Amino acid sequence: MNVVWDKISNNDFACLVDDYVLRVEKMGKNWWWWGVSHKKEDVSFWFDYPMATTELEAKLLAELTFLKYKYENETFAKKA
Repeated sequence: MNVVWDKISNNDFACLVDDYVLRVEKMGKNWWWWGVSHKKEDVSFWFDYPMATTELEAKLLAELTFLKYKYENETFAKKA
């Protein structure tokens, strides 16, 4: 699995991995929003506090959320 971030604009990035979309966007000074969706369904929600202070932090949080969700879905799918 390869995680490669594509630059959409100066402050907006996206990463497509399998059926997942990871997004990072600068919203203001020292304020980055991040999000993860799977098959057009949000994986990260407002209570996950999808904000970071740097681009790197936002990308890492999105990647960790992606890995956590992917692992949990694969684990539960095997048990079913």
